[in-house]
Amino acid sequence: MDDEIVVLWWYLNRRQNKRKHWVHSILRERFSFGTFETLMGELRRDESKFFNYFRMTATAFDDLLGRLDMRVRDTSFRECICPEQRLAICLRYLASGCSFKEIHYSYRVGVSTISKLIKEMTHVIWENLKTDFLKLPDTEREWEDIASGFERKANYPHCLGAIQDKLVHCSLRIVPIPPIERLMVTLKFLATGRTYTDLQYSFRMGMATISKIVDEVCKVI
Repeated sequence: MDDEIVVLWWYLNRRQNKRKHWVHSILRERFSFGTFETLMGELRRDESKFFNYFRMTATAFDDLLGRLDMRVRDTSFRECICPEQRLAICLRYLASGCSFKEIHYSYRVGVSTISKLIKEMTHVIWENLKTDFLKLPDTEREWEDIASGFERKANYPHCLGAIQDKLVHCSLRIVPIPPIERLMVTLKFLATGRTYTDLQYSFRMGMATISKIVDEVCKVI
């Protein structure tokens, strides 16, 4: 019985220990010194700086904001982050590649809040724009046409898209490679002495996949 009392006392005492900061003093100054409050107005007055910062014009920013269905509201503990600032944080992260901590100190928003916000915003952008602007190919042939275009124009094989000059690579194969084809790859490599780079264009596989297949099949035969 005494042990139960001690455990209960420890638990209640632990719950009563309050956090040192419910909101850190740095974050409380968001509405006075945060980047959104201090810089956004100046950026809007200089189109080139705005474009450099967000990788889009102010007109495009406002058009995108108007297309997004975001419902946010204040709580009894703190004011919400308005839709415009949410979009600004998300676009700045995507445009610059800076870390959550960098945005945390400049926008004066918690790191965990930024992580959640960016995840939510990218989902909202996708859901609201995918039908009109981000239609995916419907057939295998359409995917292959895209890959052929990248290989022909940019010399990038097996590439299916590019985001702000960052190429998105994806293998065209999404199903397991059958044993007979694994054997053909290995025999072609052994019989011709061709490199993995040459074979990837013939069999439409990544070099790492070909290397793994050759190693595995050679052990068996």
